Amino acid sequence: GFDHTAVIDESIRRTEEFFECMGIKTHLSDYGIGMDTIDLIEKRLRDRGLHYIGRCKDLTIDDVRGILESRL
Repeated sequence: GFDHTAVIDESIRRTEEFFECMGIKTHLSDYGIGMDTIDLIEKRLRDRGLHYIGRCKDLTIDDVRGILESRL
């Protein structure tokens, strides 16, 4: 069958490649952002009582943390 994950991964890879060839960095660590900042973001979201975010409220705070960590 159709491998959606492979298509998504390739789309991300090509998007990163496009930005990087233009001299735009694509990782948070390239901008000096590390785990301490991710910890702070998570804390602020939780302190505000948020459990879900996104247009359809389909991302949990744990999802947000995972996404940010994946971009270090």
